[in-house]
Amino acid sequence: MLEIYLMCLLAGSILIGFTLFGGHHDIGHDTDIHIPHDDIDLPAHAHTGSGFSEVAQWFSLRNLIFFAAFFGLTGATLTWLGFSTSLTLTMAVVLGFFSAGLMYNSMKYLTKSQSGAELHTQSLKGFTARVLVDISRGQKGKISVDVNGRVLQIPAKVSEVAVRNDFHYGENVLIVEMEDGMALVIERDGENL
Repeated sequence: MLEIYLMCLLAGSILIGFTLFGGHHDIGHDTDIHIPHDDIDLPAHAHTGSGFSEVAQWFSLRNLIFFAAFFGLTGATLTWLGFSTSLTLTMAVVLGFFSAGLMYNSMKYLTKSQSGAELHTQSLKGFTARVLVDISRGQKGKISVDVNGRVLQIPAKVSEVAVRNDFHYGENVLIVEMEDGMALVIERDGENL
């Protein structure tokens, strides 16, 4: 059994490390609001609470990775400490499910928070934002805006009432309107002119 625990620990640890240090993916393609998310998880709009979708979400790749890592860690540690095989297996399974459940609930919370942030994108008029991807007339870009301590990244284009024709990375702009999740921006008064 020790070999199985060590294999689970090694595989789970490598995949968790990969996820934490560069293996994350964005889910906010429609709204361009970004949070870490695995491709195999269901999209945010699938969180309907139905039994099947809840079970499918629980058995996402992320949760299975956390189960494997903590199952392996617990099993290997208790085996090395000389605990009985049955107690070791039981504790490994319990802690594996506990860690997977903790990850599931964390991601569910983040998804709910993200949905709340999407609702607030309609009330961004008047906010100052920072250009992340250059914006010019006829070509959309991307801006970041701080909303009550949360930084949102949203697509943007130059408003028809703007004096300037383009804005570059790092410049500040003013959101004058939201249009289907797209920010229409102008120069800030006294800046970037």
